[in-house]
Formats: sequence, structure tokens, C-alpha cells
Amino acid sequence: MINSVELKNFGPIENLDWQNLGKINLVIGNNGCGKSFILKALYVAMRAK
Repeated sequence: MINSVELKNFGPIENLDWQNLGKINLVIGNNGCGKSFILKALYVAMRAK
């Protein structure tokens, strides 16, 4: 399980620091704000592991 996420300068996201993530998380936002980039970053991190 992923407990925290930290992204800096990844796509449209300048700085993201999420701590204490639970079992279910929901990401809501406008088009083009970086929701898919967060999923891509998590996918790449898990594939690298």
C-alpha cells in the first residue's frame, strides 16, 4: 500500500506532498490540472520497484 506521495516539477504539477494516504483515495479536479500525471507517476514508481 502506498502511504505517501511527493512529486516536484512533474508535468503540470509543481509541488505535491500527500501524507497518510488511506486505502481509498479520490482525486478530483478540472481538466488539465494533472490528475492523470499523478497516476502515471505512481505507475512508473511501482514498475521500477
